Amino acid sequence: MYGTKDYVCAVKVLLESYPNLQTLAISVEGRNTTEYVPSQELSATDGNLKHLKTVAISSFEGSESELDLVRYILGNANAMEEMNIIYSNEFKKDVAKQTVVRDKCSKFAKVSPSAVIIFSI
Repeated sequence: MYGTKDYVCAVKVLLESYPNLQTLAISVEGRNTTEYVPSQELSATDGNLKHLKTVAISSFEGSESELDLVRYILGNANAMEEMNIIYSNEFKKDVAKQTVVRDKCSKFAKVSPSAVIIFSI
């Protein structure tokens, strides 16, 4: 999936279309250099993510669109157990940016009390 504002909305629609989905793996490919504008469509899902337990996002670089997706999933997945964020090769080299991303993600609201975010280098 490409890191643009449209992909966040596309993932939201896909998640809502498969309410019994338990595991989701996303690979962020390519980077869009245009400015990201957060979508107003990222709101509560009426419980459509109630079965989602495990999410893996690979090639993560901490873009605003990627962070919005993480925030959306954590804020709506009632059964979330584990979110594994796997950094891209370039992002692995920048410890300062990794720290910023970890700090931001730790402040996101989680509806699942057992949700854990794992950052893989």
